[in-house]
Amino acid sequence: MTDRATQIETVRRLAGLEGAAWERVVSRAEQYFDGFPLAGRRVLDVGAGRGVFSLWMRLVLGAGEVVALEPSLGVGGHDDFAAMLARRFESAGVDGLRVAVNTIQGYPASEGPFDAVVSLNSINHVDEVRISLDPPSPERARFEAIFAKLHDLMGPGGDLLVTDVARHCLERYTSKVGLPRLFTPGIEYDIHQDASTWARLARGAGLVDVRWWGLASRRLAPLGALARHPVVNKLTNANFILRARRA
Repeated sequence: MTDRATQIETVRRLAGLEGAAWERVVSRAEQYFDGFPLAGRRVLDVGAGRGVFSLWMRLVLGAGEVVALEPSLGVGGHDDFAAMLARRFESAGVDGLRVAVNTIQGYPASEGPFDAVVSLNSINHVDEVRISLDPPSPERARFEAIFAKLHDLMGPGGDLLVTDVARHCLERYTSKVGLPRLFTPGIEYDIHQDASTWARLARGAGLVDVRWWGLASRRLAPLGALARHPVVNKLTNANFILRARRA
């Protein structure tokens, strides 16, 4: 194996994934981090979950340090993600992987600066709300504070990467008339926001070069750039990648 292939296999082994589940991780990692500089950089992974992408960033992409931010109590109170992450990182046998037990709201800005901050399918979970964040509201104000914190945690020239599923997409409406959801099974649309909403919050926090595009599912990958077009994205899996930068 090449060094890269060896490191990818190490991540797979530590994650305990096989088959289609692992292929999905690889497909997403390749799209998430395409053209996103990480080598030698200090990275904050907000809502790191089981730490698969934290491991990918450190082992495969050569990030200098990855801090996995995760509250101690897991989803539904069933899994202590932070303790699991610590064990998994120790098993990796490398320096530069660390768990921070906190929320983004409670995490001190003094822990920065970070060269990159990533939130991979977690931004909507840091303060789950069921309303659109576009109109002014107390909920929007809370997320304005969250994006201000992300800005403050990044050093000058730092990069932000956010991925999520859109609140509005074709299957949200076709499912109401009984049609099956082929691309977004199990998605609870009301706790998500559209990419344009997150983009406005990022700009409002002073971030620049804000842009987003669709995430191609593996079945649509042969379509290339067309699969990532915003219109095609809304008609299919509604997953997106948003990037921004601190000036």
